[in-house]
Amino acid sequence: MQLLSTLKQAIRKSVVILSLAILIVTSGFVMGGQPSFAEEASPLATEKSFSEVIKNPTSRNAAYEEAVKATKDPNGLEKEYKKEMKVYKEEHPSENPVVEGVKEAVEKVTGKE
Repeated sequence: MQLLSTLKQAIRKSVVILSLAILIVTSGFVMGGQPSFAEEASPLATEKSFSEVIKNPTSRNAAYEEAVKATKDPNGLEKEYKKEMKVYKEEHPSENPVVEGVKEAVEKVTGKE
């Protein structure tokens, strides 16, 4: 008798575990896969210029010399950053213009402009 009740409990537990596993697997199919953002082709602004530099060795040397000049100038890195941001904003105009306006207003108020 004890053996029969233990066997019933084991069968019930295995049925519950099996049904939960089936539920989890089917919920994955029903919900569908979320799209992967890694598959989207959205190159960075620097990738475009970087690929052009790699193709031409003379422009690679010129880019190196330009980088050396930028590091020697106290404001050189800031200028290069602004130039890269300008290229990025031209390639990615999707940023909200209201956000840009707020950023400019904050810069004016804080005196960083």
